[in-house]
Amino acid sequence: AQESRGLGDVYKRQEKRAERIAQRCIDLIERMQYGNAMIAFYKQDGTFCMEKGTLVGYEKFFYREYKSTARQESVVYWSTEQHAWRRFMIGNLLEWKAIV
Repeated sequence: AQESRGLGDVYKRQEKRAERIAQRCIDLIERMQYGNAMIAFYKQDGTFCMEKGTLVGYEKFFYREYKSTARQESVVYWSTEQHAWRRFMIGNLLEWKAIV
């Protein structure tokens, strides 16, 4: 019984972490719609990446509004350093800061 209670605590912590990451991504997307943000995340191969990104220009480039959904697994952004549209997996987000 003690072991299963311990697993329950682990699942709850993982769930709370996932909720925090999802909320940070929502806040990041809202910020990038109108400005720039410095984004820190792990790439799929596990290497660290930090880039300045924005969503300003998304609608003009893709001819549609940027929509985030509950099932979304990644965040698309314009990399100002690489001058290209990029994406990162939501679960790989480490941190972001608004650039003023």
